[in-house]
Amino acid sequence: MNPNTAPLLIVTDLDGSLLDHHSYSWAAAEPCLNRLKQHNTPIMFCTSKTKPEVELLQQQMGLTEQPYICENGAILATNQQTAIIARQSSALNYLEITRILDQLKKKYHFHFSGFAHASLQEIMQWTGLSPLQAQFAKQRIASEPILWQDSTDQFTQFQQQLEQYQLCLIKGGRFWHVMNIGSNKGVALSHFLQQEQQQGRYWQTIGLGDSPNDLPLLEVTDFSVIIQSAQSQNILLQRKDSSHIFHSQHSGPTGWCEGISFFINHLNL
Repeated sequence: MNPNTAPLLIVTDLDGSLLDHHSYSWAAAEPCLNRLKQHNTPIMFCTSKTKPEVELLQQQMGLTEQPYICENGAILATNQQTAIIARQSSALNYLEITRILDQLKKKYHFHFSGFAHASLQEIMQWTGLSPLQAQFAKQRIASEPILWQDSTDQFTQFQQQLEQYQLCLIKGGRFWHVMNIGSNKGVALSHFLQQEQQQGRYWQTIGLGDSPNDLPLLEVTDFSVIIQSAQSQNILLQRKDSSHIFHSQHSGPTGWCEGISFFINHLNL
């Protein structure tokens, strides 16, 4: 199938992109969301949020039954099925990851705070989430967000120790995320698109993100929107098709709508 005639799939980061970084509102993106819904264009969330957080947002935004990627690319959810994304065949789950972190903290005296041992009040303070949202943020499958509170030298040693367990660190908007090596947003999307192609379904993709953890996603989508943010200047794409990359002037959902409109209007997608 000619990829230029394939239907459109939107793959988007949430915090700082479709959602305002501080208020978590998507109101400014409503005009574009409604336009996409009218054309039955699927909107696939690709986020550091958890499964229950994503599904609550899907309900609130009228986007249920859509596939999604959560926990920063650690999880791909399609057709009521959830898969852990990892390079190794025996991927570690959340309990196994947090046990390893507890062992490393005890052995090497690393100083960091994670969600596993945090109270709801602490998570609310770190994130600005509501009590229900904070509760959902603790319901994890294969990644642990941490706040690093130690030296740079200790951080380097921490990374090296994690690698012994086939774990890595990915920087998000607020936290470092401990995940299985081979997990990221781009790998998870590639898994999804391969599954779709095996079923004879092909998509033309627009990816949207605002921080470095979105870089793997923005490398693999057909068109990429880098949304203005405090971290967007650190998104250094290697792809050479500059006409397929758009830098928004605005941040958050306003920039999200700006990017969607640019590609739909200028390229007749």
